[in-house]
Amino acid sequence: MKDALIEKYDEFKNVLDVMPTNNKENKQKKFEFIKEEEIFNEKFLKLVMEEIERRKSVINNLVVNEAISEKENELNGLLALMWNDYNTSYEKLELDYYLYKLSNYKDNLSKVNECIRKIIENFNHVGIEITSSMFNYNKSVKEYIEVALSTADEELLKTKFEELYWKYPELIKTLEINFKGIYLKNQKAIDKFFSDKYASFLASNNVKEMNNEIVNLTEEIKILQDSDKALLFSKFRNKEYSLATYSPITIDKKRNNYFGDTFTYNNLVKLYKSLKEYNLIVKYDYILKDMKTRLENKDTYKGKLDSSLKELQKIEEKLVSLSGLEEKKSMIPFFKKKKVNDDKTLFEYKNTLNELIAKYNELDDLRFNDLIAKKLEKDSSILTVFKLISGNYLYFLNRVLENVDGISIDEVDNMFEELNKQIISNNFNLLDNTALLDEKQMKELIVDRYRLDNVNITTTDLEKENMDNTMEDIRNLLKYENIVRSGIKFEDVEFILECDKM
Repeated sequence: MKDALIEKYDEFKNVLDVMPTNNKENKQKKFEFIKEEEIFNEKFLKLVMEEIERRKSVINNLVVNEAISEKENELNGLLALMWNDYNTSYEKLELDYYLYKLSNYKDNLSKVNECIRKIIENFNHVGIEITSSMFNYNKSVKEYIEVALSTADEELLKTKFEELYWKYPELIKTLEINFKGIYLKNQKAIDKFFSDKYASFLASNNVKEMNNEIVNLTEEIKILQDSDKALLFSKFRNKEYSLATYSPITIDKKRNNYFGDTFTYNNLVKLYKSLKEYNLIVKYDYILKDMKTRLENKDTYKGKLDSSLKELQKIEEKLVSLSGLEEKKSMIPFFKKKKVNDDKTLFEYKNTLNELIAKYNELDDLRFNDLIAKKLEKDSSILTVFKLISGNYLYFLNRVLENVDGISIDEVDNMFEELNKQIISNNFNLLDNTALLDEKQMKELIVDRYRLDNVNITTTDLEKENMDNTMEDIRNLLKYENIVRSGIKFEDVEFILECDKM
């Protein structure tokens, strides 16, 4: 239509340019000619605007398929019930997550208090009622927790925190390890709570069936989302998708590059799933290398956790004794106890506190190694290893922070959540059939497999530095096919984008 209008206006201009105006009669004819054109244009413009509004309303009135949110709710309900067999009660209680956050929210008191409340709430949930008497590492910590347990008033808590912080700057760190101490003292009861809960869960649920249902629901949701016109138009309008990416020239070039004349939708889907699996290996190669080392050394972990716990208990008893919060009766009459505020005692207290903090930090790693010794075998698959990794926030966090420059904690949290979701919600072939300690050449395996289907994927495409581009190519080909299958016309996308500009 645009080209036809341009041609018509060019003709009008040409006629107008040659119309004579040498007398009154000719001037009148030219005026009437222009007037007729103006009337026609007004009528035509009205029709065009009506057509634009009609086409806009068709797109703007599209609604997202309700089945998507229904299935998402069903999926979330199942995910909330799932049991992770590859972590301890410490992780199930989410202490790894909230205690890390607690120690890293030093500049945000509201978030500190939010973490404290969440930790207390989680303890209470498993039957461990938190009281101020459990906080015997330091008087200031005990005083603050008494206020925190009695009120949610942020201003009151802020005032108390500022008052105590200047007296005792190690307030938050001591609070953190005190919570860890409470966990250790009640670990057997907490383990029993989760064990009983899981036994009750198994009595009325089939884990394998639930896993299959989660995978099926995830796939169904993906299919519905990929074919939903309202969602697809939205992705183009919010610039998540670009028309240039899906131009015929661009798509044909990528399709020919990987599939030649043998392209099929099924081969595209299969290749994408395989690359997604392999990409997990590439993306987290530094974690898998660390896990390889740990798994190879699993026989050396025996007894180390128990030994460390005994040492920790002695240090903790010494700290409590130095804190002055636990009265001990002496067997010797008239025994004079040291004053806590003596310089020598304060120095000893600080050294003991730092020693206990270091011991608790060491415990996190020992606990993870102990889990490796109990849950993994030398022939454990990469998928099993990923299940263990995705159930242990602190281990994942520390490895990512060590290996990825400039990454924020929020970004790591998103990565951890995404990894969890991927491991739980997908069927894996490559990861489930390859042992972590296997020296199989993955790249060659994938290339050889898809060569049988005439798919031109090369080992170069699968190199770490090229994987992002390869994944992007295949992902865009799949998106293009899904857009076409949805029934959306690219000219309609171009139309609504132009309307949005106007």
